[in-house]
Amino acid sequence: MTVRSLDDPGIRVRANAALALGRRREAPEIAVPALARTLPVRREADRTTSSLPVSYWAIRQFGDQAKSAVPALLDLVRSTNAFDRSQSTEALKKIDPDAAAKVLREISLSYPAKGDTTARRIAP
Repeated sequence: MTVRSLDDPGIRVRANAALALGRRREAPEIAVPALARTLPVRREADRTTSSLPVSYWAIRQFGDQAKSAVPALLDLVRSTNAFDRSQSTEALKKIDPDAAAKVLREISLSYPAKGDTTARRIAP
C-alpha cells in the first residue's frame, strides 16, 4: 500500500509514495494525515536530515479535501525552517485560504522579520 511506503527508510521510496498519492487523490481521509506526518524535516538513522518537498505538493492536490492537514500546516507556518514556512503557506492558501490569511496576519503583526516575505505574500 502506498501510504505504508511513506514510512519506508528510503527517501526515494517515501518521495515516490507521496507523488503517487498526490496524483491519485484517492481516500483523502487516509492519505492526507499520512502525508501531513511526512512534512517536517526529520533526522535519519545516519544522522542526516531529510524532508519530503513532494508531500507539500501532494497535499495541495487534494485541495479542500485536505482540511485534516491544516493543523500541521499552521504549525509549520511558524517553523524556523524557511522552506517549511514557504511550502506550508502555499498549501494553506490552496486548502483553507481564510485560515492562511488569518495566521499570517497574526505572524506579521507579532514577529516582523527582515527578509522573510512569507506573511506578506498572502496578505489581502
